[in-house]
Parts: sequence; C-alpha cells; structure tokens
Amino acid sequence: MTTGFSGAPVAKLLFILSAVGSLLVQAARARSSSLRWLLRHKLANPVAFRHPAEAAFGLLLQYYFRVFEGQVGTAKFCAYVFASLGAQQLLSTLLAGTFGFNFAAGPYVYIFASLVEYTLNVPPAQRFELFGWRLTDKAFVYLASLQLLWSSPRASIPACLTGLLFGAAYWVAPLGLQQFKIPAVAARWLQGASRAPSRLGQPAQVPHRPAFPQQQSSSQPTQLPAASAPRLPEASPAALEQMAAMGFDRSTAAQALQQNNNDVAAALAFLV
Repeated sequence: MTTGFSGAPVAKLLFILSAVGSLLVQAARARSSSLRWLLRHKLANPVAFRHPAEAAFGLLLQYYFRVFEGQVGTAKFCAYVFASLGAQQLLSTLLAGTFGFNFAAGPYVYIFASLVEYTLNVPPAQRFELFGWRLTDKAFVYLASLQLLWSSPRASIPACLTGLLFGAAYWVAPLGLQQFKIPAVAARWLQGASRAPSRLGQPAQVPHRPAFPQQQSSSQPTQLPAASAPRLPEASPAALEQMAAMGFDRSTAAQALQQNNNDVAAALAFLV
C-alpha cells in the first residue's frame, strides 16, 4: 500500500475538498441563512459532510481508497471520481425536486463504490483473533463503512445503496465503464502539480574536482609508503632453546618470543 497520497493527486484533491468543505459547512450553521443554504445544498453538497462524525469516518475511508488511483491510473481514476460525484448530484437533485427527499451530503457514492472494489480485489494484509473471532485488517474499513451507513439512516442509506450499485456497474459489470478517462494532458498536469519542488530526498550534488596529473604510467601501480611498524626484539637463544625442547617449531617459537618480549610463559600462552 502507498504511503500518504504519493502518486494519487486526484484522491488527494478530493480529500482536501472534503475536509475543507466539511469545516465550512459546519461553520456555516452560525452564519446567515443564505450562506448556510448555499454551502449546505449547492456548492459543497457533493464533497462535504454535514456532521463531524460523518466527516471523520468518510475522510478515513477516502484515505484507505486512495490506492485505487495507483492501480487504474490518474486518467481513469479522475473520470471515475467525476462520474460518481455527478451521479450523486444528479440523483440528489431529482429526489429533492420530485419527492422533497434530502440526499446525504458528502461523497457517499464514491466511497461505497470504492468499497466494492476494496472487498473484491484488495487482499488482507494482517489477520488476528478477537474474542474468538478470526478477523483481518479489512474489518476496520467495514466498521467505518457501517458507521457511515448508520450516521443518518434516512439520508445515508439511499446514498450508500446508490454507491454500491454504481460500484457494481463500474468495477464488476462488463459495461466498459473503466475505459473512460480524462485526456492524458490533464492527467499529466495533475500529476505534475501534485509534486511540490523540494530538494529533500534528492541525491547530493558532488562538486566537480579536477583530476590530478598522473606522475607515473598507468601500467605501474602507485607505491604507497609502508606504515612504520614497531621494531621487535630478537628472540633470546636460551628461551628459543627452551621452547624448542618443548616441541615447538623454532621459527614459530621465535615469532612468539618476539611478540612477548622473550617472556617464555607469555609466549606459551600466545601459542596455546
């Protein structure tokens, strides 16, 4: 799974619009009636949630579903987001104009359409057991979806069912809806706009240094001066004869005596 919104500019833009729109809608309750009507029913209706609990769970699910943009590409994902938001706005307008029914505000159709794809094609990453029930990490997504479903049942349940039907038509049914995409130029612009210029993470620029002139031929390796080693004392003939009588090789015994300053006991411990 991608970290943050890297490679998902459309999902990031929708997340920001939902977060900011939800704050404005909730703040508009203390403002004039005309501003409240404009924000709650027209401008922010497709993307903004009306209540803090809905916004919390809705934004959490949007963050989970950002991975789909990396799977299908920005061009197709952007068309999918526009289609889901457009279907929700159209249905909301029809129900409000015909039956006076208030459709749930916020990108419900997009979220529950993505839940179809999440259920079918996203494998669980972890498994655990809770009170004897064997669950996966996907259970948290389903719990958040249920909470969003029951946030305001009269308005949210129709929106959620519409999202599930839209997801089945887009992700499952062979209608060819996944072939729709925005122009490649617009997709590249979205991807480029999401990458803020930053030097963090870039490799360090090593300054150019002029090469030193060669003093010797390339066929002759450069002779580095040997490090001066401390001069060892000569092996004592008496100590050497004593260790040779014990069965040690004379050259090995001589080296051991030199390393241990002609101390026979230390030389024996060194060899053993």
